[in-house]
Amino acid sequence: MCLSYNNGLYRAETEYNYRLVRNLQRLLVHSNACLLLGIKRVTSINKCKRTAGLDNYRILTNTGRMQLFF
Repeated sequence: MCLSYNNGLYRAETEYNYRLVRNLQRLLVHSNACLLLGIKRVTSINKCKRTAGLDNYRILTNTGRMQLFF
Protein backbone atom coordinates (compact mmCIF):
# COMPACT_ATOMS: atom_id res chain seq x y z
CA MET A 1 0.00 0.00 0.00
CA CYS A 2 2.72 2.46 0.96
CA LEU A 3 4.76 1.56 -2.08
CA SER A 4 1.89 2.43 -4.40
CA TYR A 5 1.52 5.80 -2.61
CA ASN A 6 5.23 6.45 -3.08
CA ASN A 7 5.10 5.52 -6.77
CA GLY A 8 2.07 7.75 -7.31
CA LEU A 9 3.78 10.56 -5.43
CA TYR A 10 6.85 10.30 -7.65
CA ARG A 11 4.71 10.25 -10.80
CA ALA A 12 2.66 13.25 -9.67
CA GLU A 13 5.81 15.24 -8.87
CA THR A 14 7.34 14.55 -12.26
CA GLU A 15 4.10 15.68 -13.92
CA TYR A 16 3.96 18.86 -11.74
CA ASN A 17 0.55 17.87 -10.37
CA TYR A 18 0.93 19.54 -6.96
CA ARG A 19 -2.64 19.01 -5.82
CA LEU A 20 -2.23 15.26 -6.20
CA VAL A 21 1.16 15.45 -4.48
CA ARG A 22 -0.41 17.16 -1.48
CA ASN A 23 -3.24 14.62 -1.30
CA LEU A 24 -0.89 11.64 -1.55
CA GLN A 25 1.40 13.08 1.14
CA ARG A 26 -1.60 13.41 3.43
CA LEU A 27 -2.57 9.79 2.76
CA LEU A 28 0.97 8.64 3.55
CA VAL A 29 1.03 10.49 6.87
CA HIS A 30 -2.42 9.34 8.01
CA SER A 31 -2.29 5.75 6.73
CA ASN A 32 -2.30 3.01 9.35
CA ALA A 33 -0.67 0.59 6.91
CA CYS A 34 2.30 2.91 6.44
CA LEU A 35 2.62 3.40 10.19
CA LEU A 36 2.67 -0.36 10.76
CA LEU A 37 5.24 -0.81 8.00
CA GLY A 38 7.43 1.87 9.58
CA ILE A 39 7.23 0.17 12.97
CA LYS A 40 8.16 -3.15 11.37
CA ARG A 41 11.14 -1.63 9.57
CA VAL A 42 12.49 0.09 12.67
CA THR A 43 12.02 -2.82 15.06
CA SER A 44 12.89 -5.84 12.93
CA ILE A 45 14.30 -4.95 9.51
CA ASN A 46 17.34 -2.81 10.24
CA LYS A 47 20.43 -3.76 8.27
CA CYS A 48 22.62 -0.73 8.90
CA LYS A 49 23.16 -1.48 12.62
CA ARG A 50 23.96 -4.72 14.37
CA THR A 51 20.64 -4.96 16.17
CA ALA A 52 17.27 -3.58 15.25
CA GLY A 53 15.53 -1.48 17.84
CA LEU A 54 14.23 1.83 18.97
CA ASP A 55 16.35 3.83 21.47
CA ASN A 56 18.27 0.71 22.58
CA TYR A 57 14.96 -1.09 23.22
CA ARG A 58 14.44 -4.13 21.06
CA ILE A 59 10.94 -5.33 20.29
CA LEU A 60 10.96 -8.88 19.08
CA THR A 61 7.33 -9.95 19.38
CA ASN A 62 4.31 -8.95 17.34
CA THR A 63 2.40 -7.99 20.48
CA GLY A 64 5.14 -5.52 21.40
CA ARG A 65 4.96 -3.99 17.95
CA MET A 66 1.20 -3.64 18.22
CA GLN A 67 1.65 -1.82 21.54
CA LEU A 68 3.80 0.72 19.71
CA PHE A 69 1.01 1.13 17.18
CA PHE A 70 -1.64 1.83 19.81
